[in-house]
Amino acid sequence: DRLELYDQPADFAQKIRTGDGRPFAALQRPDLAMQPALTMIPRALAERTVVPATHYGLTENTTSFDIHATAPGVVVLTETFWPGDFRADIDGHKVPVLRLNHAFKGVFIDSPGDYRVTFRYVPKNFPRNLMLSGLGAVLLVGSLAIAMRRPRAA
Repeated sequence: DRLELYDQPADFAQKIRTGDGRPFAALQRPDLAMQPALTMIPRALAERTVVPATHYGLTENTTSFDIHATAPGVVVLTETFWPGDFRADIDGHKVPVLRLNHAFKGVFIDSPGDYRVTFRYVPKNFPRNLMLSGLGAVLLVGSLAIAMRRPRAA
């Protein structure tokens, strides 16, 4: 229910070194423009409430869990953030994936309540790469068919 801001990675590292040992969420100041609603989250980390997730579900491409939010805030998943390659939804509604704590992904929760959060790995170039692989397979089969045909008798 709290969000710290920092300017440079060194500032974030300093917050870790001087912190109280409890988990916290931090956002690099330029990333705030991605989700202006994050400005409504208080900054006083000493008063933060940390709620662990429950009922994790892991598959090859998804991580899902339940969260009970006591107030508006952010959910931090300590899996590596990779821009454009993850989709997130809360209770089936698509939401933006945020880069939190400089290397991890998270989402914004706008009100208290119980939520099901799902992060899905969908590489941004997957459709293009799948199409190119299919084209390569067709060209390979075509090349083999041409190479294997019997020469015509003269």
